[in-house]
Amino acid sequence: MAGRAPVQPPLYLGRLKLDLSSGRRLVFRLPVGAVGLTDDAPGPFATRYCDILVRKDRISAITVRLDTPPRCQCEIPSGTGTASLPSCM
Repeated sequence: MAGRAPVQPPLYLGRLKLDLSSGRRLVFRLPVGAVGLTDDAPGPFATRYCDILVRKDRISAITVRLDTPPRCQCEIPSGTGTASLPSCM
């Protein structure tokens, strides 16, 4: 049908599905380590949009733009990412 917006596939932060139906701002408490923002494709076929390095006693703010494809904007870049796969702290 003409004029319909494209449907955004579900996004996952690690194994946690992001539910944007209740609002556009989400807050998570994650264990220390690395976690990736991916789509819902199965296993090795999932597209990784960015990596987030969760550190102890640290608050991280990451903006996810729901463009096609989704993009991550890091408040604090980790320095290990690339232009196509940013890495945030």
